[in-house]
Amino acid sequence: MITRSVSANNYYDLSVGANATLWVGQSTVTGNTEGWYNSGGTMQSYGTNQIAGNGGDQTQLPAVSTGSN
Repeated sequence: MITRSVSANNYYDLSVGANATLWVGQSTVTGNTEGWYNSGGTMQSYGTNQIAGNGGDQTQLPAVSTGSN
């Protein structure tokens, strides 16, 4: 889980491997070469992140599933 963090000036802003889960909230992702990268795991957002100014994928992460608090 990543909360209240900054990912800036990296290659991938956020990355998750196979069988891993990453939840992100209240974080800023900017200035990275590529957007987030998922190689078979689960990446979800609490919807409170700022993702802009990156190369490649600029989309928001999928929302956390219902029932997750």
